[in-house]
Amino acid sequence: MNAGLPKIMGGKLVITLFLEQTMSPEPILITHELAHFIIKLQGVKGVVDFKPFSNSAQIQASLNSFAQHRAVYALQRRYNQDPQAMIDRRTKLNTLSLSNSHEPYDKQTQIERALLLCDDLLNCSQENYAIMQDALARHEQTNNLVKSVLSIASSFDLTNLEEITPFCLKSINDLDLGEQWVVIDEVNGWKEEANRLGN
Repeated sequence: MNAGLPKIMGGKLVITLFLEQTMSPEPILITHELAHFIIKLQGVKGVVDFKPFSNSAQIQASLNSFAQHRAVYALQRRYNQDPQAMIDRRTKLNTLSLSNSHEPYDKQTQIERALLLCDDLLNCSQENYAIMQDALARHEQTNNLVKSVLSIASSFDLTNLEEITPFCLKSINDLDLGEQWVVIDEVNGWKEEANRLGN
């Protein structure tokens, strides 16, 4: 799942809708979303592309989510919530999709896909890692992007909250995603929304 929404009310809505649509919600999914909010409250900042007419919404969401997931999973495990089965289920689905599709021609879609696959490869079990790598080998350009992003990630400890935003900025630079990205503190937006609702 992607990182939380920019407004705290939006975050509550995500959980409310999930509870309404599912008879027995998986606690691991709820704690996953809560962990995204917690690490933001602890100082993790996101990155946003303010380029006019940008089509990078999915890249933006995937990059922020991927960058935060190591810390999110570490927080879940600290409280006896093991996300490994959830990670491996997602990895298997993405591997199946990869195996049954052709490589997209446009660079933006390749980057979107690469970020999703890097998320899986960085966190999945060794068995699923090998299977995904085999499927990925048939998508040359996407595979090169995956290798590049994983190489960047290897220089950062993404369980360390202070290294998440620098990783995002390095990825933006190395993937040549443009120069109009800015770092944002979502907590300030939440506070403003809470004050507005309180008045």
